[in-house]
Amino acid sequence: MSNKIGILIEIIKYCENVGDKLLIFSHSKIALNFIENVLTHLGDKKKWFGKGHNPNIPKEWGWESQKDYFKLNGDVPSSERESFRKRFAAEARARVMLITKQSDGQGVDIPAANRVILFDIHWNPAVDEQAIFRVCREGKKKTVYVYRFFAEGTMEECIYKRQIVKSSTSKRVHTNSKLDNWFTQQELKELYAFYATEKTLQNVELFEEKSLQQIVKNHPNAIASIHSQDYLLRDTKKK
Repeated sequence: MSNKIGILIEIIKYCENVGDKLLIFSHSKIALNFIENVLTHLGDKKKWFGKGHNPNIPKEWGWESQKDYFKLNGDVPSSERESFRKRFAAEARARVMLITKQSDGQGVDIPAANRVILFDIHWNPAVDEQAIFRVCREGKKKTVYVYRFFAEGTMEECIYKRQIVKSSTSKRVHTNSKLDNWFTQQELKELYAFYATEKTLQNVELFEEKSLQQIVKNHPNAIASIHSQDYLLRDTKKK
């Protein structure tokens, strides 16, 4: 989880620099609690600012619950959730919201944010898609950026590959689209074989999104690959 946390912190700092609000989704309360502990530790120890990170925000801001960040999970009474969402939208100091997919991933609008991190991958791609669509609403002017985290050579990578297969199948059924087969039959048979590469990402300057450029520059050995999910699900000409 250490590389995930390092990249997550890099994205949070980037959001502070450009003035974007961020939603962090996980299906694990343990993972969100861990992220919360990391942020509060960095805030309490005054380790957040400096070392190249000097955003145009008051330096007295740290990582205090219900001020700098909010957390929505099954422990939060339904009567308080609407208040949390309104405060997150209205208060400039509120920069991050931690959300469990089960409690608030569906049926809730949080359009104040325009960046989303899926900290882990769900077996059902619809669950992750519903989480993303919490910020995608008609009339939204800011571009929405979504970062999907999964660790190479672990079960998460297997789950993500299954997501692509399921999403491709669903798109073929509903839109009669022709999509490329990104995984061979042999690769699907080896779905549960684990491996890791030693490669370092090359040609960082080719990434158009500036946050990705910053992440790769500062964490060159933490990322095995970056790709667009839309590219994997793009339509191709029928043959």
